[in-house]
Amino acid sequence: MKLLELLEQSLPEVSFYPHPNPCLLGKALRPTSIGEHPPGGYHPWPDFVNKVVEHKQRYCGDDSSFSSPPAAPRGGHIVVEEMGIRCLLYMYWGTAISEMGRELVTRGVTSEALEFAWSDAVRDLLGWPDHVLHVNGRCKAIILAKTRLELDDSASDLGGLVSKLALQQMLAYLRLNAHYGFGSVYGILTNFESSWFCKLDGDRLLVSESIKASECRPGIYAALWYLSHLVVLDDPGNIVSSPSHGLAATKLVLDSIVKRACVAADLHEADMLEYYRVYDLKSVEFHSCLGRFGSSSVYRARLDEEAVVLKVLDVTQRPHLMLDFVREIDAYDRLVAVEGVCVPKLLEYGFLSGALFFLAFSDAGVNLEVLANQNGGRLGPEMKQSAIQSLKSIHSLDMSHGDIRLANMCYQLQGGKAEVLWIDLQQSFRSWTEEHERELNTLVMLLDQY
Repeated sequence: MKLLELLEQSLPEVSFYPHPNPCLLGKALRPTSIGEHPPGGYHPWPDFVNKVVEHKQRYCGDDSSFSSPPAAPRGGHIVVEEMGIRCLLYMYWGTAISEMGRELVTRGVTSEALEFAWSDAVRDLLGWPDHVLHVNGRCKAIILAKTRLELDDSASDLGGLVSKLALQQMLAYLRLNAHYGFGSVYGILTNFESSWFCKLDGDRLLVSESIKASECRPGIYAALWYLSHLVVLDDPGNIVSSPSHGLAATKLVLDSIVKRACVAADLHEADMLEYYRVYDLKSVEFHSCLGRFGSSSVYRARLDEEAVVLKVLDVTQRPHLMLDFVREIDAYDRLVAVEGVCVPKLLEYGFLSGALFFLAFSDAGVNLEVLANQNGGRLGPEMKQSAIQSLKSIHSLDMSHGDIRLANMCYQLQGGKAEVLWIDLQQSFRSWTEEHERELNTLVMLLDQY
């Protein structure tokens, strides 16, 4: 059955199950028909089908329209916004899903948590791709949409930097996906004006020349056409392995990622490559996610078999925030005399598989904000005094914490006594008496509320 014939059929009735998230545990999850109620509440079907049928009737005598990416109907592009790609995903793969038992998973606007191809922890590290196609439980294709994206050889301006980081982000998704055994090697980058077809080849990312949007071939429409053939045939050996204009190889390695992240974060590339070790992702075993705090995600984990608290940043998405991590490392170097007493121990730091920058700490204990909530908004006088003494010890080393909040304090029992440790030192700075007094007064006023 030809693709345009699929689009003429009745709207697909495909069950769509959201991934159970912690907020929904114990509640019944009702499957949703994507034909009747697509995730995100968008209903593009009638107009889209009418345009496709009109196109088929116009070219009904021309079989060539079925041997190449379908043309857009005259009178405007089908895909002009994010919703358009969702429309095409459903319309192209909806019937094939129902016929072949395939499963489409996409990030709907109103869907809070959908299943992604990795474990929950790794999914949280890089966030969500814009769209993911699953085939028999395996991630078949990853689609990233960028509103401003130009893939060229220039990295002299912000546009060039963003484009390279977009490629690196795609490479990170595909490599991590392959690492966890889900086998995705295909992807699409699009800005809805141009699109690029991507394929993972070992440590390289093969990227096609841009598929420009035009009246006869809107970019993302054509790119989806290639992917739809991969899905239907399910055998890359049976089809042309690349778009008709061929693939250009782009090799993205650690040095490239670090270089562009350093440009964004205003850091010295040579220093980063010399002083920060690269760890294999296999050396990390992620346990519970403690949450997202500002620029990073925090986990309980094991690094080389040692229990740690891991703070992680995806430098392909937020490279400028790597500077915060470097500042925090510098703060711990200056506070080494009170490590394990007033601040946690900084155990390791560096890169995970090139795309992730991390800090590994000793466990600082229970967060004071959590403790206060458990105790009806109250903290005992001993706990308050310990927080004050810990901050004074930090001040004695000519440092200020820089972010006085209850969430940045933890406590643990040491010798049967509760001791407060300060965390999140990325805003710390060198300081002297006058600044110390201001920060101490801020802490006292905060603790008086509890």
